[in-house]
Amino acid sequence: MSPIVDGMALKGPLAKLMEEFGLEVSVVGWCRYMQGMYPGNIDYWVFDERDRCRETELRALVPNPLFFESIINGPAHAGALIDQVITEVASYV
Repeated sequence: MSPIVDGMALKGPLAKLMEEFGLEVSVVGWCRYMQGMYPGNIDYWVFDERDRCRETELRALVPNPLFFESIINGPAHAGALIDQVITEVASYV
């Protein structure tokens, strides 16, 4: 799950660190970094719906981008998000 949503870190200094390392502060920048660090180790990528506008770029980088309302606002939403991700991933298998 991307910790960057709509060009901002969900929590902590990640956006600032990415900027200081010369990385694009976006889901695309995050994907490029993760692909470089862990090539071939991530099969499914979860992004927030707010970043669907970058879907074409993301599909060029990762095989299976999934989009959900990923900013969790409570336990019920967390459970629902997990169920959605599991259901979507199962459809690829």
